[in-house]
Amino acid sequence: MTTPADALEAAHVEALSAIGPAQREIVLRTVQTQLVAGADPGPDDLGPLAHLVTLGEHRSPGVLTGSVPEPALRTRVGWSG
Repeated sequence: MTTPADALEAAHVEALSAIGPAQREIVLRTVQTQLVAGADPGPDDLGPLAHLVTLGEHRSPGVLTGSVPEPALRTRVGWSG
């Protein structure tokens, strides 16, 4: 069963709001270089950033978590790697 895109985006907004601007900048740069070239939201644009993460992960599942440095992922509430 696949989770609806709007539910994934909501989860990404929640996760992105739980990390600081520096970590969101890492996520943004990773999305831009690894997943969705040409997109240009800022690290504080949680909705558009969450949308890009959702699109990118749909295209290449797991690439984001494999590309974002572990410290940025660890600051996500509940992530234990």
